Amino acid sequence: MKTTAMRTYFDSSALVPLLLRRSRFHASATAVLREAGTEAVTSTHALAETFRTLTSLTPDPLPPKAARELIRSLDKVMEVRPLERGNYDDALAAMAAQGLCGPIVYDALHCCAAQQAKARRIVTRNAKHLRLFAGPTAVKELGD
Repeated sequence: MKTTAMRTYFDSSALVPLLLRRSRFHASATAVLREAGTEAVTSTHALAETFRTLTSLTPDPLPPKAARELIRSLDKVMEVRPLERGNYDDALAAMAAQGLCGPIVYDALHCCAAQQAKARRIVTRNAKHLRLFAGPTAVKELGD
């Protein structure tokens, strides 16, 4: 029986292990990408966060040119959508409504981007934070 691919949004915490074979979550991220097929999507915001992580936050940071090339390879396997002004307004409104502040705003932006892309699922390594903003969109923790 053929299964239908589910529109799946990858945040930066899922993109990093997808791109880094040495990540202990690489196999899990790759399996979710395979499952999503042509319905995989991410945002320009996630690409910027991924670049930051690959070049400065991993135990063995990549040179910027190498990180850029890895990130560019995502164009072959998923749709990359830009964030719009309304996404930022929605993220800030969600933050204010919950009385939240600080860097969790970036997780709110991922959820807004996923909702704009009509994703039915968000893949992350930070499910606890994304569930605060995901609404009816399912959140899958890599490794689950």
